[in-house]
Amino acid sequence: MKIRLQLSAAVLFFAVCLSPVALGDSVPPSFTWISPANHSVLTTSLIRLAVDAHDSGSGIASVRFFVEYHDNNNRHQPRHFVGHIDSYPYEFLWDCAHIPDQSIGRIRFFAEVSDRAGNVETFAGEDANQDGPLIVLDRNPIRNNEMQLISHFSKASFIIDGLLNEWAPQDSVLFFHNDNRIVAYSRWSREMLYVAVVATGRSIISHYPPDVESIDGIENEDVMALSFDTNHDHFEIPTATDRRFIIAAAGKTVEILSHIDDRLYESSLNSAPPVISAVKQYGTLNDGSDADVGYTIEFAISWKELGVSPGNDTTIGFDIWNSDMDYINGTSSFAAWSTTSSGRNNPSEWGNLRLVGNDNRVRNAFLGVVLFVVAAGTVFIFLRRQKGTAKQEELEPDILEKDYIIKAREYVLEHLSDESLSRDEVAAAVGLTSSYFGKLFKHEAGLSFSEYIAELRIVKAKDLLVSTQKNISEIALEVGFSTQSYFGYCFKKNENKSPSEFRAENR
Repeated sequence: MKIRLQLSAAVLFFAVCLSPVALGDSVPPSFTWISPANHSVLTTSLIRLAVDAHDSGSGIASVRFFVEYHDNNNRHQPRHFVGHIDSYPYEFLWDCAHIPDQSIGRIRFFAEVSDRAGNVETFAGEDANQDGPLIVLDRNPIRNNEMQLISHFSKASFIIDGLLNEWAPQDSVLFFHNDNRIVAYSRWSREMLYVAVVATGRSIISHYPPDVESIDGIENEDVMALSFDTNHDHFEIPTATDRRFIIAAAGKTVEILSHIDDRLYESSLNSAPPVISAVKQYGTLNDGSDADVGYTIEFAISWKELGVSPGNDTTIGFDIWNSDMDYINGTSSFAAWSTTSSGRNNPSEWGNLRLVGNDNRVRNAFLGVVLFVVAAGTVFIFLRRQKGTAKQEELEPDILEKDYIIKAREYVLEHLSDESLSRDEVAAAVGLTSSYFGKLFKHEAGLSFSEYIAELRIVKAKDLLVSTQKNISEIALEVGFSTQSYFGYCFKKNENKSPSEFRAENR
């Protein structure tokens, strides 16, 4: 019995010595993120930090939370401690009212979990399983949505040479940054969008000539960035449709391509973007003097490349961002027309670029279709009228064209948007009785005159749905429908889909 007791004690001793706790609990604790979730958009200054922590037996001793971000001067603040919790649930409420809004990739959270055996588990650099969540801190959503740059339609093309000779003064936007005064203009044609920027100030510092293929340091010199939110959603996290082009004062233009996956936000460089640009310097580069006057930029990109169908009142998100370098080996600072430097990757804080004017080729093409349909229908009507009644005087072809076709098409086109447009009005305008006109029209066209007018209005509505940002009720009234509900009924009857579905599919 004594031997068995001694043997049991020895087994117990070795078991205790070899247990995880006795060995210092060599298995580290583990945890997963709960809050904030990846790709969250945070709109308050109180942020809930929470993890789900586990250990191998000794118990969780503490969870410490850390954060890195960019301050009000755009300086990166490395990872520092913000708070801890030593009991379940492992969550902490952090007040971040003292820091500016942060676009994606500029603020990161980290946790450090310790067990009672002295083991610690924390984030380890770019480890795929331990990188912090990607979030946006945006307490001023869509705050600059009313700021806009008007872009006027231009029939003439522009010579992209940086000289701005073709730019007649029209609408512009202006902002100041450091010692810089920055003015921007825009024009558009059927094929292209044009932007011009004039930057005046001292000391042009730029080392980014066309033969340089690295982006390192480009933001620490004199550059201008043009950002486009092409689908105009102002979503806080940039997507593939959001485009950003950086133009250095030395002449190089690059595109910053943003890549976002579940763990990382990365930027890559396209050193040969599908744009046309030119820069003209007024002074000397990199001489450290105050003699420089500034530089001008001309920029052009095709609507096809942007994926936008242009038209009067088409609007896309837009921003102009500037980096200014104060002399050689000086300090650089950042500012933008519509937002802070920390929000340059946050489309919700960008302004807008709104197209004004009409491409007459598009309008004339539409009117040509309408004129043809009206003229063809009118010819059928009056040819039938000649055969159907002995009382009607025979008309010569030139009189028919002059007195009926021209009169009918002009009247219909002029009054198409008038909701009171009726068969009686058109019949009187072309010199026929209402009943006779209605019978002939229904026989030849296969539909009533009111149905015919509704179809013409829907043709016009389809064009407005695709080419403008107007809401559906505005479009309904503009094309002659008295109510949005009746417009929706007629549209779905003709197109087998609602106006909103048609707009979504064709954009």
